[in-house]
Amino acid sequence: MVYCTYCGKELAEDALFCSQCGERTQKGEETHARFPGRTRFAPWHGYQAYEAMEERSFTGEVATERVFLQVLNINGPVHVTSWDKQEYSVQLQVKARGPSQEEAEKNLKLFQTPLNKELSEGLTKLVLVYDYPREWGRGYSVDVDVRLPEKASVDLDLGSSNGGIEVSALKGGEMKIRSSNGKLTLQDLDAKTVTSETSNGRIEAKVQAQDMTMTTSNGPIEISGFQGNRLEIHTSNGAIHLHDISAQSLVGRTSNGRIEGKIDAGESNLSTSNGQVDLAFAATRSGRHRLHTSMGSVRLHLPSDSRVGYDLDLHTTHRRIDIDIPNLAFRRSYRDEVLATTTDFDAKEIKLSIEASTSQGRIEAGTTLS
Repeated sequence: MVYCTYCGKELAEDALFCSQCGERTQKGEETHARFPGRTRFAPWHGYQAYEAMEERSFTGEVATERVFLQVLNINGPVHVTSWDKQEYSVQLQVKARGPSQEEAEKNLKLFQTPLNKELSEGLTKLVLVYDYPREWGRGYSVDVDVRLPEKASVDLDLGSSNGGIEVSALKGGEMKIRSSNGKLTLQDLDAKTVTSETSNGRIEAKVQAQDMTMTTSNGPIEISGFQGNRLEIHTSNGAIHLHDISAQSLVGRTSNGRIEGKIDAGESNLSTSNGQVDLAFAATRSGRHRLHTSMGSVRLHLPSDSRVGYDLDLHTTHRRIDIDIPNLAFRRSYRDEVLATTTDFDAKEIKLSIEASTSQGRIEAGTTLS
């Protein structure tokens, strides 16, 4: 053992820094070890030069039709999917750091990860618990991999800090998925409600749900194949990509990003700033659509189907509006404002009412846009 020459604390032989006062040991001096961001005499939270790792596993039978899973992870990714076994599997890779290898191993033992299992009224409830010294929270990271029975109806409460979450091939009721500083990937989910939220990360999803909310900041959102009642999307400094969306209600908000894709909605309200709106509309149902941007153009790709009639209210400033739609009656037709309706609008099987506005951007609407 060695001792700190500043405070006298007994240290491990390979310690580079004192775990009590934070000063370099003789070995630390010899190797010119640096502790980024540490100031002299500042309270020390651990120079994490050494790492210890351990894999932990939990498995068990699932004898119920419903499963609830809760994982609130720290500093690492979470992956949840299904498999063809009637059992669950939770695999962890736990890492702990410390100012010496001995301290890292000690910190690893202090990090407890029991999996609580509870059975009640046809439900298997699985809750992964972390028990560790809170002052060492930044010194731990956990990678989580979970497999659940493919025939089970699954409810999820998933969270992670500084790590992405990937969920795939599950069906169930309520799914809450949230992270910070991490990407969310949701593939082939079928649920009643899905809530997904992150920050400083993108969201990618292929989901069917009655109700879905997607929220991030400083990242794009991309969703494909959605079928459901309500879809709400919020981001900032990121684009919104909508691929083959079918929803009764669609809401999307972003800033400094474009909105693009193909939608089939009974009602939509989409807006951005400093970004283009470029949307194609399906000829499957009547709908009312409100679209807005600033400092960006608007392009509306409309179906050339005789069953469809249009009621258009288009406005821009300092740019022009170009229309390529047959059989329109114009109530107002100016360079920067157009009010027009299909001549036999009331008799059409499918009625699309579109309000679109922009500033400093051109508006194009037509059935033959490339």
